[in-house]
Amino acid sequence: MKRKLLSILFTFTILTASVAGCTGGNIPASEVLPVTSETDSMEYHSEVAVEEFLGHEYMKEELSESNRIFLEWGTDIQDFYTELNADEGSVEFPETFDLREKNLIPEIRDQNPWGTCWSFATIAACESSLLNTLGLNLDEYKEKYGEELNLSEKHMAYFGELALPEADQYPEGEYPYNIDQAGEGICPLPKVKDSPLDIGGNYLESASALASGIGVRSEKEFPYLDSKGNEDDLGDWSIPESERFGSVYVLKNTNILPNPALRDKDNNYVYNPFGTEAIKSELMKGRAVGIAYYADQSMPAPARELIDAHIYELKKRFPELEKENLQKFVYYRNDVDAAKSKQYSDDELREMLKVRLKIYDIPEDTYNIDSLDTKQLKLLLLTGNLGEPLEEIPEEVNTYLSFTGENDSVWAQYTYEKNIGNHAVTIVGWDDHFSKDNFLADHKPPEDGAWIVRNSWGSNWGMDGYFYLSYFDQNIFIPQTYEFFTPEEIGMTEEKNSTETATTIKECILENDFMPAENYNSTLFNMPVYAANIFTVEEDMDLNSVSALTGDLNADVTVDIYRLKDGFKDPTDGEKVTSVTETFTFAGYHRMMLNEKIHFDKDEKLAIVVKESVMTDQGEKFAIVNTSALGAKGITFYRQRHNGSDEEVTKYCRGIVNHGESFVAYEDGEWLDWADEVKSFRDSVYGECVSYDNLPIKGYGAYEE
Repeated sequence: MKRKLLSILFTFTILTASVAGCTGGNIPASEVLPVTSETDSMEYHSEVAVEEFLGHEYMKEELSESNRIFLEWGTDIQDFYTELNADEGSVEFPETFDLREKNLIPEIRDQNPWGTCWSFATIAACESSLLNTLGLNLDEYKEKYGEELNLSEKHMAYFGELALPEADQYPEGEYPYNIDQAGEGICPLPKVKDSPLDIGGNYLESASALASGIGVRSEKEFPYLDSKGNEDDLGDWSIPESERFGSVYVLKNTNILPNPALRDKDNNYVYNPFGTEAIKSELMKGRAVGIAYYADQSMPAPARELIDAHIYELKKRFPELEKENLQKFVYYRNDVDAAKSKQYSDDELREMLKVRLKIYDIPEDTYNIDSLDTKQLKLLLLTGNLGEPLEEIPEEVNTYLSFTGENDSVWAQYTYEKNIGNHAVTIVGWDDHFSKDNFLADHKPPEDGAWIVRNSWGSNWGMDGYFYLSYFDQNIFIPQTYEFFTPEEIGMTEEKNSTETATTIKECILENDFMPAENYNSTLFNMPVYAANIFTVEEDMDLNSVSALTGDLNADVTVDIYRLKDGFKDPTDGEKVTSVTETFTFAGYHRMMLNEKIHFDKDEKLAIVVKESVMTDQGEKFAIVNTSALGAKGITFYRQRHNGSDEEVTKYCRGIVNHGESFVAYEDGEWLDWADEVKSFRDSVYGECVSYDNLPIKGYGAYEE
């Protein structure tokens, strides 16, 4: 296929699914928005006439519509790359490609015992991208730095889903952050495990965390273990608050790619080849691609030491059972060694069944064990209806996941209908010739071709931890990649070695938006519009870069930085000290380096002013991008809307927008305080259920030594 991604006609709200790692209760991850009479106009309502006023009248209407979609239909992505054009300069892709063959993918890891798939998928994508940035493979990285490339999923998952502490947790005057933003972020609701590691997450949230300076950190610093070095979900997995910020590598861009799975106006599946090409293009740049999809299985097994401890306890309770048969049964039930379990003989399966009957105190003569065939034996070993007549026990089969090849060695999934996204994984390659015959016989995809996908359930699951996912799977969501700066680009040239923990970069970050985004809103206008944040410098610093969020393909971003004068009246009331302009292919977070560092003294005020534009089929449009999430008042509304479903609300978000922090304006028009705009949104019928944050504009630098 030969295509080049260009521009879009209209911009949409990006809604992203939170995924809980298939551990049981998934947090808001709903069906794709159905098209109704109420929403038919959505394709066009992003456009606004030149004479329309920016503030309360238009923005309130626009964002209230987004809120209704967000609250009533959940948080699956509403794809916004809908009008893509072909052009010259296209790329020829190889028929097969695999980042593992280039030694760019670390070994498979296991997310047990927590629902942290989103963190594992994010970190896997980050690790491959870092190797590409550094121009190294895994062996070369170890040789250069004296240690394996292994970033911490725990640090990402813990602080990415935990709000800033409340001010009253510290003595007066000792709060470590901007006290005006105290308590902002994600607030977990009480659960059985009551841990931020088990409330799920998504790629927009991980991008928000990384953009705020929360990671990436090294596994050596924060291993995926409790305080005693165990994988016990009842242990203490907390991390000291002092370790929230800091990175071993610094995020440069996130790229939200076009989605291969779209819906038409009647909510029917439509395959989007541009999404497939965008994913392939990123893979060829050395960047693995994080996606969400519908997982056909739950996380299969707890940690090996917990399983062995369980076997030990069972042996004490049932000393008459042979340890070998007991171990085989427990391993089989927990899918500890998938390859071996598929090769058990019928006699071995019969002995394992006897063990299960004994443990569950069910008479052995309940079934004529010697007459059972392989299929029946496996059914009785896995069913939750053990003890019932064999003919009344339903077969337990996978709906979308198929097993083919010798000893069922090829694992492949094709979700042939709309479903709920519930798991995050990472694409590491593709095979255009992967046969559609490898999928379920009665539900084959329309053509050959599949992604090679890395899971986070350990190497005993699937094909050494991997599986194939059809190009035409109807539930691929939120493809996203991550790019990083080299240490030299941000002035860090120290090399790590085997005797030291990885060097942690502590930056000065000017930001007010500490609420991770579940929802991006990008609104297009016919005339130039501007967004700005104002910051007070806490210590002498040298500003070296700025960042903004985009919601369009090929967005042009211009950032002006002002040193504000005393008694300033608006974000441009002062000296413009520098400007930077860049174009970004994909929507996402983008950080731009300044041509030269700009020094600011303590207590000086500066403004970062952003102008975004995009060329569409109707000419140049201008964008305001903001973020939002489910607020505390939205919990009851959401539960009522989804009454009777298996969805679970596990968290809400708190955004704090104070006056004098964020502003929006037309060109040569009045600057409007974003706090007033947010108040107007909250006054709407849906707005009070949604939490808004400051505009996603940040500044970065180093404190003067």
